[in-house]
Amino acid sequence: VLRESGVNTKLKNRYIIKNENYFENIDSEFKAYILGFIFADGFVGEHNDFCISLSDKVNDNLRILKMFQNELKIDDLIYHSIDKDGNGKYTFKFSNEKIVRDLNKNGVYTCKSLTLEHVPNIRKNLMNHFIRGYFDGDGSICSWYDKYDNRQRYCMEILGTKKFLLQIQEILCSECHIKETKLHDVNHTQGLTRISHRGIKNLIKIREYLYKNSTVFLTYKHNRFYNIQPL
Repeated sequence: VLRESGVNTKLKNRYIIKNENYFENIDSEFKAYILGFIFADGFVGEHNDFCISLSDKVNDNLRILKMFQNELKIDDLIYHSIDKDGNGKYTFKFSNEKIVRDLNKNGVYTCKSLTLEHVPNIRKNLMNHFIRGYFDGDGSICSWYDKYDNRQRYCMEILGTKKFLLQIQEILCSECHIKETKLHDVNHTQGLTRISHRGIKNLIKIREYLYKNSTVFLTYKHNRFYNIQPL
């Protein structure tokens, strides 16, 4: 009867989420940050189910999931699993109509990876936390030694849909006073593009914007950014 009525019977709903109005109003650093992280790595289904799975190779992933769980005031629903190839992950999943509905209002939909179009309508002073959360989920920063001129080079990249990244770029260019850069298609992944910024001066400006008034972030990406020293 439940299945015929469209109720998801696969999830075990033996829990109570005390703070199910959490995403009704994005009014804190962590809310903006975790929303960005969900934009990148989260999933919402057609039966009000939510799931986010993160690799256990990144120490901060479990800490961030526990922070999110504590914010929702819910019992421990974080599971650890290892696949046949030996790769481990932490998974946080639940089913809640109110939370999923509010995530939908903020722009998180089923199959969002190839359909994201807009950044959420949140306060300007929280936008850097949202972008940092998305960057921690779907961004990277790397460096290499250029033998041509014996200098260390750096590059920051973010993956996403073209419409979504164009808005991210507009915000970064406006807030960091840097020039626009071209978007490039991601090889073998139709519908995804990437935005990349190079140059020590530009990356330091982006760094200062992303981490302004920040208390939550992936440590290894933060450290890579702060290893960049001005010339």
